[in-house]
Amino acid sequence: MTREAVLGSAVEAFTRSGYDGARVREIAEGAGVSAMMVNRCSGSKENLFAEVVDTSFTPRTVVPDDLTRLSPRRGSGRGRTSTDSRVIWKACSPAC
Repeated sequence: MTREAVLGSAVEAFTRSGYDGARVREIAEGAGVSAMMVNRCSGSKENLFAEVVDTSFTPRTVVPDDLTRLSPRRGSGRGRTSTDSRVIWKACSPAC
């Protein structure tokens, strides 16, 4: 949960103030953690910014709630799709 809080706060800070204007202490305060925890999670402000950009632009994968709906319809050759879908974010970074 800490990593998600830090990333969320960082997105807000970088969006509002840009890279140069955002402060690690401000990001930490928004996440409810210490500045040391922000640095521990990301290594540096530059790394945190890169992670925010990567996370913000990572494609989402839509997975149907009922995977049986992916099986092809008989005779149509098309896969079924579900309007009841959940979005799964690709998480590439290690947890704090």
